[in-house]
Amino acid sequence: ISYYERAIYNKPNGNDDVYQSYYSGLANAFVKQGQFHAKALTNFQISLNLDKDDKFEPRTSKIYFYRSLAYFKQNDLNNCINDLNNAIATDEKYKEAFLQRAEAYRKIGKYQDAAHDYTKTLFLDSVYLPAFIGRAECQMEIGKYSDAITDIKRGLKTYPASNELNFLL
Repeated sequence: ISYYERAIYNKPNGNDDVYQSYYSGLANAFVKQGQFHAKALTNFQISLNLDKDDKFEPRTSKIYFYRSLAYFKQNDLNNCINDLNNAIATDEKYKEAFLQRAEAYRKIGKYQDAAHDYTKTLFLDSVYLPAFIGRAECQMEIGKYSDAITDIKRGLKTYPASNELNFLL
C-alpha cells in the first residue's frame, strides 16, 4: 500500500495511464487486505475516472472486475453485477467476469441467469472446474436434476478426484 501511495504522491510525469495503474494497484492492495473496502472502492473510482476517453481497454475491464470483487465482499450485489456487466462489455472473453457474475446471480437466487453465465464460462474454457460445480448446483436449484448429473459426470471426466463434484453426485 505504501508503495502505491508514494508513487501517487510523487506524481509520475502527469501520465493518466500511469496514475490509473497506480490507483488500481492501491485499490487491489486494499481488497487483498480484506478490511479497507471503502478505500478500495474510492481508488477504483479514481482509476476509472482517469479513463477520460472511455477507451475501455482490457485494463479498464480488469478495474471493473476487481472493483466488483470489493462490492461482492461487501454483499453489494447490484453494484457488483453492474461492474461485471461493464467488464464483460469491454472484454467478451473474460471468463473470470462471467464466473463472478454467475456467483453474484446465484447469491441473489437468480439461478437461471447464473446457469447461463456458467455456460458462457464453459464455452470460453471447457474444463473450468468452478463453472461445472456452479452450473450443476444451479441446475439442481431449478429442478433440472438430469442436467446437473450430466454436468457433474462431464466435470468428473476431467477432474475425477474433485471432492466437490463427487459430493454433488
